[in-house]
Amino acid sequence: MTVDLWCYGCDTTLPAEKFSMDRRRKRGRQSRCKDCNRAYAAANRARKAEYDRNRYAENRQQIRAQHQAYAEANRDTITEKKRAYYRENRDAFRDYRLRNSERRAAQRREWAERNPEYATQYRAEHRDRHREREASRRAAKRGTQVADVTEPLLVQRVAYYGDKCWICREAPYEHLDHVKPLSKGGPHILSNLRPACAPCNIRKSDTWPLETGK
Repeated sequence: MTVDLWCYGCDTTLPAEKFSMDRRRKRGRQSRCKDCNRAYAAANRARKAEYDRNRYAENRQQIRAQHQAYAEANRDTITEKKRAYYRENRDAFRDYRLRNSERRAAQRREWAERNPEYATQYRAEHRDRHREREASRRAAKRGTQVADVTEPLLVQRVAYYGDKCWICREAPYEHLDHVKPLSKGGPHILSNLRPACAPCNIRKSDTWPLETGK
């Protein structure tokens, strides 16, 4: 049985499919159809954006907690949807990044300046993942062997060396070093990655083979 609802935006009775699911549940109340909702949103975009910014500023911690709780409860579903969407729109993503690289970099810097505590926390939590991605990118550009090195595997690899530099065996690790450098044809695979402190890694550079003296 088809249920018709009245839209107060266009003053028309329309099938329920023309309304969002939330509006259908509230069919005893006044509501707008999807087309009227889109038109209203377009006409009031600036006002809505200002309202959202003020609401977020006043309820930052509560909103972040809600988002984090939802993300944790639906992590696998969200990840799969994002991957599927990216696969379907890979070329569009690439073109967008190329066209807006400078603007996106400026936005990231501006956000980090406004939120220094979150920026510092994010960098600390994702340091290894970003370094692994950058190393993977450089390896792929040089045409060397590239394997899917996941974050859990990197954590295990670093723990195997006691979270210490594999060269001096004393300083805490800061970098992920390719034992055989990428520039010398070294592969980007787990067995060629070891933790290194910044001074040792910089001093080693692209030396191959490396004599540690220990």
